[in-house]
Amino acid sequence: MQWGKEAALGELLLRHRQTTGLTQEELAEASGLSVRGIGDIERGRARGPQRRSVEALADALRLEGRVRTEFLDAARRGRRRAAAGPSKPNPSGELVGRGTELAGLRGFAELVAQGAAEVPVAAISGLPGIGKSSLLVAAANAVADLFPDGRFFLDLRGMEEPLTSAQALDRLLRLLEVPEAEIRGPLAERVRHYRSLLDGKRALIVLDNALDADQVRALLPGTARCLVLVAGRRALSELDAGHRRVLTVLSTGDSVALLARIAGTRRVHGEPGAAAEVARLCGNLPMALRLAGHRLAVSPQWSLKDLAAMLADERRLSLLAAGPLQVRTAFALSYRQLDERTRLVFRHLSVIPGADFTPALAAVAAGIEPGGAEHLLMTLADASLVRRVGDRYEFHGLLREFAAERFRDEEHPPSRRAATDRVNSWLVHTATRAGLLFDVWRRAEPAELCGEPASFPLRTCEEAECWLDAEAGNWIPAIRYAARARWHHDVIAVARALHWYSYVRVRPYPWPELYGLGVSAARAADSPAEEVALRDLLGWALAHRTGNGRTALPARELALELTGVIGDRPEEAWAKCHQVANLLRLGEPVSAS
Repeated sequence: MQWGKEAALGELLLRHRQTTGLTQEELAEASGLSVRGIGDIERGRARGPQRRSVEALADALRLEGRVRTEFLDAARRGRRRAAAGPSKPNPSGELVGRGTELAGLRGFAELVAQGAAEVPVAAISGLPGIGKSSLLVAAANAVADLFPDGRFFLDLRGMEEPLTSAQALDRLLRLLEVPEAEIRGPLAERVRHYRSLLDGKRALIVLDNALDADQVRALLPGTARCLVLVAGRRALSELDAGHRRVLTVLSTGDSVALLARIAGTRRVHGEPGAAAEVARLCGNLPMALRLAGHRLAVSPQWSLKDLAAMLADERRLSLLAAGPLQVRTAFALSYRQLDERTRLVFRHLSVIPGADFTPALAAVAAGIEPGGAEHLLMTLADASLVRRVGDRYEFHGLLREFAAERFRDEEHPPSRRAATDRVNSWLVHTATRAGLLFDVWRRAEPAELCGEPASFPLRTCEEAECWLDAEAGNWIPAIRYAARARWHHDVIAVARALHWYSYVRVRPYPWPELYGLGVSAARAADSPAEEVALRDLLGWALAHRTGNGRTALPARELALELTGVIGDRPEEAWAKCHQVANLLRLGEPVSAS
């Protein structure tokens, strides 16, 4: 819809409501309309409501004379134009933390207006709820003055009943006031007509919710001084664009600022720690933050600490909703666009314990070949459902929770247990085999470690170290899972195997906990010899982790006592050696004699 000459109904309603000092709730009570209906009009979602509704609003706002006529005329224009496509949505007033992106788009628009941009197309993409539409509208308003020959907005409905290129083009032609009788013929002819109308002009075409590059190509004016702003969840990598922005989540500071704008500055700034926690639990995702802010705004009795506590449990996605506007629904629209095989991979990724993963681990989770996993992960990345970082992929926290919901709802219990066991078992066994490559006394041969080379690609100590470093966020929780599952022998094996690696990586990892799990597993498996070795390692870990050798004494004393019970002379020698060294470091040479 062309804008800038006549105010839209939503703009007028918002302006008059704010002038009168009414809230949406108060206006709803006075007019008989619903709060949701008033909100939809103000946001531009309902552009041409019925005449009786508009007159009720005008009465409630006490509009008279020319002001009332302008208000009613705006509604009539909206009803007439509904068939041609949606008008420009109003800025939400909640755009926070996108100054860099707006400046970049303004700079690019200036190049286009001068005819200096090689490709006058700017593409914005990002995960659901990241704020693409908000940025698109803000950018369109920020650059509108550069394009005096027309500004046109079109929602391509990429996630729900997407327009075909032909349907979208016909709507643009109507917006250009082409008579219906002339909007006919083959698509190629209509494209030529559309481009001839914009040839030599400086116009702005804003395309929101694009499905893919194919949907957009026919809508490009093909002239150097017409700017196309296009936004979509997909990366639109096949679309030739002179400027690209892949939106990421907000910083904590910007997230708190967005909450404050919605729920009140004094309220939010009064609980800075809780506000930061709410932002974290929302994953710094603008849509989630707006919904959390809405929860606070309509629940004045809640503190931010209360909201953080509610968001911390399993119901985050259910809380992040306000009527039809829901984070879960936004994610589901993208999920439904995937084919079944890609959906299967997506939901199985939720069983991976860490925040990021490789295609190899994704293949184990889904029970498919590694080569197939790489292709399907690229498809998910293109749909903005996962993000590629180097040679790894990562989930946004809320998308991970959504994937876990799909996993619970769409997989049978035996399948869920099998997938979870499969991932954790693979991680524990691979960590065990990687750890054995560090054994300075006995360098394990690859064939000795695993009969299936493809399942254990590590061949050197350096490769094992890289794998253990990169996958620590996965194999550490996998060991905890193995302990809870009572895989005693697996826990013992991995704890023993990581002995030498733990000397290399002392500080970052919870070695006291991991060796403690090993000790518990050895006791449960009635394996005193393993318990001796693991208690000795636990003593080492306690001494080095805390920097206080005295904390290691109980574990080492028990290890020494056990060696005497089982008669293991080599282990007894090692235990005595470590105990003596420990006591000497404590300055107690007499006790060690």
